[in-house]
Amino acid sequence: MNLNLAGKVVVISGGAKGIGEAISLGCAAESAIPVMLDRDGEALSQMEEKLTAAGHRYGAFQCELTDAAQCERAIQSAVENFGKIDALVNNAGVNDGVSLEKGSPERFANSLQKNLSHYYALAHFAFPALKASQGCIVNIASKTAVTGQGGTSGYVAAKGAILALTREWAVEFLPHQVRVNAVVPAEVMTPLYQQWLATFPDQQQKLASIVSKIPLGGRMTRAEEIASMVLFLISSQASHITGQHLFVDGGYVHLDPAPPLTDRRYTIPFLLITSLFFLWALGVNLNDILIPHFKKTFALNDFQSSFIQAAFFGGYFLAALPAGWLMSRIGYKRGILGGLFLCAAGALLFIPSAKAGVYYFFLGALFLMACGQSFLEVAANPYITILGPQETAVRRLNLAQSFNAVGAVITPFLGAAFILSDTSHTPDELAAMTAQQISAYRISEAGAVRLPYHSSSGSQSCPKRAMRNHPGLRQNPMRRSSTSSAFAIFRSASSHNSAMSVRKSASPVSSSASPSIRCPVFPKNPPLIIYKRTLLASCSAAFPVPPS
Repeated sequence: MNLNLAGKVVVISGGAKGIGEAISLGCAAESAIPVMLDRDGEALSQMEEKLTAAGHRYGAFQCELTDAAQCERAIQSAVENFGKIDALVNNAGVNDGVSLEKGSPERFANSLQKNLSHYYALAHFAFPALKASQGCIVNIASKTAVTGQGGTSGYVAAKGAILALTREWAVEFLPHQVRVNAVVPAEVMTPLYQQWLATFPDQQQKLASIVSKIPLGGRMTRAEEIASMVLFLISSQASHITGQHLFVDGGYVHLDPAPPLTDRRYTIPFLLITSLFFLWALGVNLNDILIPHFKKTFALNDFQSSFIQAAFFGGYFLAALPAGWLMSRIGYKRGILGGLFLCAAGALLFIPSAKAGVYYFFLGALFLMACGQSFLEVAANPYITILGPQETAVRRLNLAQSFNAVGAVITPFLGAAFILSDTSHTPDELAAMTAQQISAYRISEAGAVRLPYHSSSGSQSCPKRAMRNHPGLRQNPMRRSSTSSAFAIFRSASSHNSAMSVRKSASPVSSSASPSIRCPVFPKNPPLIIYKRTLLASCSAAFPVPPS
């Protein structure tokens, strides 16, 4: 689009820095003549170098805008040097933090002088030139005039007055065909904005909080985008627009932004906590696979096999109230670490249980794991609700809990692949075995449970060597022992074909022949070892302390 700005003389207050700099450069790029008024001589010199190097015409006047006499001289100089003024852009101002409580009438009046009076002075002195050129005025206001900010009465009063004067001047200039509009930015990164951010102890947190409130793109407005609107308003393309307040703010003022699911600083804790919902679903649903497996292995009746569920959910029940009481004293972070430790301890107990081939040892291991999962669930449900805005707490909890269902769906397939064997012995075949053969058979079948429940705990020789040689785990033994049993299922799944030998046939067994024994071979390089280490290493560092 051709804005037809070539040769137009545009006076810009505060034209050497921030938004004013972007407007000056934009005018020069459109072959207009920017006339910059600024009290910062160094910034003016830098702008002069840029514009001279690019071969643009320009004007630069160092003046104190709070002095009406200097404003008058600047306008006169612009007319004398360029013969006319086609547009006036009132831009200069500073958010000086003059509040109601900590300010004073004198400071308030001074704030109006810095942010409002020169708007009137420049427009007053430029009136004849603008009337002669049938030009236009663009006032740069602020969203604080509409939304308020708190602690900045002087600045907000000035910006509110600017919006009111825009309408007033538009009416007064109507007979002279001079248009007057206001551009209302919200959050624009300028040198003055950076100085304001520096007043906060955590600048990045404050900036993230501000940006999260900007609906369009979740980012701050660029100074060049403000300049583009100003260039349009002073061009002939906006010849029938006057008395308007145009918001260039990414929807900040008029649109309600969708609050983010979680704050950026909580992204890693949120993902780790969500993974726990998936993992304890594996532990809960493996019980349904253990029942038929142990019934076959240990020749249990229905009543005896029901102890699996009783041990597991009994642990859940008995640990829940103590977990809640303990969480109120030690906090979520230590509570989650404690739950991981109990789960890991239960997983480790599968080693002696499998070697001994004793059913009730497994029940004890399951009970301890259930206590750990109870701790995790008591901590994770409320903890995930505070990892972000309160408005999205329910969404976070629902999303995390949905992964519980994913784990429930996956568990039967994994358990069938790594726990249930294709071959079972009839009572007659078992009766034909010697006591030594039966013991070996039960230990072998019990050992099959170790793989999904325990291979990620680092107890087998190959994984143990891998973790012993890992410098991070040498420095922090907690990483080695605090391992949830459910990690094993994923690692086993990806290494099943190469890591386990399975019996090929189920021929009848005689008293003189040894039955074929299922001997699991554990993987050397578990594919999810990185995930396990990330979870455990992050628990003590990544989780933020919840607000009191």
